[in-house]
Amino acid sequence: MVIVIGATGFIGMYTVEALLNGGKKVLATGRNDVLGRRLQEMGAEFVNLDITKPEDFEKLPKSGVEGVILLAGLSVTSGRKQHALWRLLRTSSVCPS
Repeated sequence: MVIVIGATGFIGMYTVEALLNGGKKVLATGRNDVLGRRLQEMGAEFVNLDITKPEDFEKLPKSGVEGVILLAGLSVTSGRKQHALWRLLRTSSVCPS
């Protein structure tokens, strides 16, 4: 399974489509439930996930993950918030050290 974080964005929708066309199982994440339903219609699994909430990462699988594609971003330019996101991803079970 490939996890696409930020799959409801412009690039994410096409990335998921390409992965599915390549025969991959995809877990798509995002905050837009309308586009999430579209991703499900395409054949992906969808999880509503907000990258600013550490508890949301607990919704992701702990095993069977082939790769993670991070397309989500913060709309702030604060280096502190970006560092916090990187620290969160490094300590989550999806991206172990």
